[in-house]
Amino acid sequence: MSATPSNNLPIALGLMIIGVVLVASMDVAAKILTTELPLAQVVWARFCFHVLWLTPAVWWTARRRDQRANIHFFRGHTLRGGMLFAATMCYFTAIRDNPIPDTIAVFFIEPIIVMFLAAAFLGEPLQLRRLLAAIVAFTGVLVILRPGSNVYSPTILFALLAALCFAGYIVCTRASSIKESPLIVAWGTGFTGLICSAPFCFIVWTSPSGHEWLLMFLLGALAAGGHLGITAACRFANASLVALFHYSEIIAATILSYLVFSYTPDRWLWVGSALIVGAKIIVTILEIREKRH
Repeated sequence: MSATPSNNLPIALGLMIIGVVLVASMDVAAKILTTELPLAQVVWARFCFHVLWLTPAVWWTARRRDQRANIHFFRGHTLRGGMLFAATMCYFTAIRDNPIPDTIAVFFIEPIIVMFLAAAFLGEPLQLRRLLAAIVAFTGVLVILRPGSNVYSPTILFALLAALCFAGYIVCTRASSIKESPLIVAWGTGFTGLICSAPFCFIVWTSPSGHEWLLMFLLGALAAGGHLGITAACRFANASLVALFHYSEIIAATILSYLVFSYTPDRWLWVGSALIVGAKIIVTILEIREKRH
């Protein structure tokens, strides 16, 4: 018998922390690679090695359950994978020219965008507290970006596009009738991302050096491990509760950026991040309490 979510909360939080640290490490590897290789090639590597890492486990699982992929399997992942590819392309563009923690902070407006898309396409209620949270979070983005200050490269705006694309990915996931395991879903969306990125990659292909191959291999491993860790965390506790700790990725990214790039955040990053993260946390806590009553 499986344990109840509340009994597994420490395990869930442990998996979430491991997941966000791996994802933040992936961002560091991607930022290094985008200074050495074409962006499209780095995006391709993220999906290619992600798929290669997961394929043995997917093959073993399918064989054990006597399952075979069919056309319906691939159709189910096409739109989701395309959204994830677009989000990755935009996000890597942003972190190539801007500090990773600042880019992540801007990207974290994504849950607020999900609220609006879910209301428009899934009929989910858009309550007043959600609208207020959206206003506060957008204010946080403006605090970080400080329009007109020339603090960031204009490519920081791709973080907003990445948030929009990833929000579309989340909404597609909610609307999807796919019932495969998280492992199969992660492989399927990664495979679609690989197909989408391959044509762009081969147009700009540059022969990688030995350490660049190693970084690309590591990039895929970190992507696969990070997203599996976050997905697995939601199996051990309420997803809304566990998701609150996803914001610890900003802390992990800041520490890693300091160690690798000697990056020191300014006070505006913390103020803006507090507004964005605080708005989402307060709304989530209120909704959890409402469901319990």
